[in-house]
Amino acid sequence: MLWCGDVTQIDTGEGKLYLARVEDLFSCRLLGHAMFEHHDAALAVASLQMAVATCGGDVDGVIFHSDDGLAPITFERHVIEKRHASSALLRTTVA
Repeated sequence: MLWCGDVTQIDTGEGKLYLARVEDLFSCRLLGHAMFEHHDAALAVASLQMAVATCGGDVDGVIFHSDDGLAPITFERHVIEKRHASSALLRTTVA
């Protein structure tokens, strides 16, 4: 599976909102989304958590890519890095 994530800024009359989404590139299915007033790791993590829940928690073999300038990496590593966790917890699989 190959998932892709993106964040879009939405200007409103009350200020900016940020929409993060996660899509399965093979099925073109929207798996997760989140909307917050701030563009930060919590926004990305919330959309990824929804995607995981949508898939019943099974993320084995998922590669996640976003346009944040990073190379494609495994889903587990992306989530852990977004939470600034210890690199010792990472699975070392890199796409």
